Amino acid sequence: MSFTLIDRSAPRILIRGSGIIGLSIAWSLLQKRIRPMIYDNGDVHQQASLAAAGMLSAGYERFIDPDFSGSLASFGDYSASLWPNFANDLKALTGIDPQYSSGPTFGLINASSYDSKNELIARDHPLLGRGIGKNTSDVLMSFPKDGQVDNRAVMAALRSVCEDCFVSMEPEASQFDIVIECYGWRAAEAVPVKGQMLSLEPRPWHPKVPVRWGERYVTPKSDRTIIGATVEPDICDGRLKDADLDVLFEDACEVLPGLKDGAAVLEKWTGIRPKSKTRAPIMAWQDDRKTFIATGHYRNGILLAPASADYVVSQVLGSSYAGPNIEESMFEGDHGKTQLEGCS
Repeated sequence: MSFTLIDRSAPRILIRGSGIIGLSIAWSLLQKRIRPMIYDNGDVHQQASLAAAGMLSAGYERFIDPDFSGSLASFGDYSASLWPNFANDLKALTGIDPQYSSGPTFGLINASSYDSKNELIARDHPLLGRGIGKNTSDVLMSFPKDGQVDNRAVMAALRSVCEDCFVSMEPEASQFDIVIECYGWRAAEAVPVKGQMLSLEPRPWHPKVPVRWGERYVTPKSDRTIIGATVEPDICDGRLKDADLDVLFEDACEVLPGLKDGAAVLEKWTGIRPKSKTRAPIMAWQDDRKTFIATGHYRNGILLAPASADYVVSQVLGSSYAGPNIEESMFEGDHGKTQLEGCS
């Protein structure tokens, strides 16, 4: 995919990391006639972007996670609003369909948690029933604006758009005016959280929309039904553990018994999510004012990608940012993490 009208007077920019955040930033720069250089020395099969299920769950995250509130929740809503055009533009440019769906998502919530929520939040997310799921205390809620995409299709489209930007050998940082670090969990400011997932051959009676409970989910795609995910903090290996996946599958079957129908397992895989100490992404200049960090999106990298690209590009170019007001310290993160043993 070639962008011919490149601004030769623009800053020279290197992006390290080719997950959805790095590629979304690169695409945003290309749209501004700036061709960055992209280098990634990691295993793309362990990227959180490929391991995720493509859920755009701003409403659900706000409901279950106290840290997903205030400015971060507004940022999530803003990013969700960008996804229709983001997906349509990718499809028009590449012919690859991101399979964007505007929603809904269904969520199983503990009744006491539901009853304690603000009435406004409950009004915006209708209650579908009580005593549903594996616990009789669970309630089933609808999150009408929580959609999804096929994250693998999105990544394929972004790679196609940015194909002319990739280099196989790491260039010297001194050759560039700005270096944007998007190495996910490998960044010093993030910690790894391993996730293991599996997918089943889709059946007509599998759910037609994402179903979530806690940090787990069943998400339908056109060619697979995804069951995820384990949450293993501070683990950065890519090994599959059948015992863990068996527990994951049984847990999903308790919520959706129709999954236990003999459908073939299509795939098992792992991914490493980057998590910050504050749970908010880290998108900030380093002290040298040349290196910009963009990591720590944890389980919301797909959701937050369009807004993150908008925000990062506005910061590195000094251009306008169309999103909601951001608390000055929200994206600053914690820059003092010690590298975990065995993680590099």
